[in-house]
Amino acid sequence: VLRDEEIERMVEKTLDVMSTRGLHDHLQGGFFRYCVDQEWTIPHFEKMLYDQAMLLWVYSLAFKVFRKERYRLIAGKILTCLEETFEEDGLFYSGHDADTGHEEGATYLWKGEELSTILTPEEYKLFAEAYLIPEGGNFEGRIHLIRRNGSALEGIEKKLLERRRERAQPFIDKKFVTSWNCLAGIA
Repeated sequence: VLRDEEIERMVEKTLDVMSTRGLHDHLQGGFFRYCVDQEWTIPHFEKMLYDQAMLLWVYSLAFKVFRKERYRLIAGKILTCLEETFEEDGLFYSGHDADTGHEEGATYLWKGEELSTILTPEEYKLFAEAYLIPEGGNFEGRIHLIRRNGSALEGIEKKLLERRRERAQPFIDKKFVTSWNCLAGIA
């Protein structure tokens, strides 16, 4: 089998940027629909089943081809996101709205002082090494999480996700679209 190194680099760079920047929900897994800026910092916070299905397929295949453990972990977190927030009786809902209470991304955004009160000083230090925490935020004075590196922070991320689950959540479109569920099944 012939492999084109330039194409492989392009694919890996794209997958790496998608998984570290604002398109990825770093705490819960899954991906938002698209980003609204060229730096892939701020997404349109909507999550759609067809995106999860196609990205599960792509990251699973990327793991098989490139053998990067990170791709396997991302695929696993997409599955977790589907099971926890999309699934009902073996089928998957269509999607989650971008806004909560008529505010874009409200469920997903953090205040800097909020992060420092939820996390212990040691946890905050590790978190700040792995994530960008810009003073003044990166979206309307708040922070949308962007990774600096792939450091394992499972306990810290789980702690923040638990706090995030206490917030109001976006509306769920509970339609079952057969073709989108088929995509998820294939993935």
